[in-house]
Amino acid sequence: MSNFLSDRHTLYVGWVLGIALSNGLDVVPVVDEAGNYTDRLQLLLDGGSPAVTITIVIPEPPEDWTL
Repeated sequence: MSNFLSDRHTLYVGWVLGIALSNGLDVVPVVDEAGNYTDRLQLLLDGGSPAVTITIVIPEPPEDWTL
């Protein structure tokens, strides 16, 4: 069973991750118990005390999205 709705969704999550990283955000992909990637990313905010982690769920891409 996949953690993504489609192959296109998988590509979109990777694309969003790449954009976030290339813009300097401290983002990591979330993996499940078996070590498989999911449709979630964690944004790490360590500017405060304590550090904050925000989990972002990436939806399916818009119909007009292309890689």
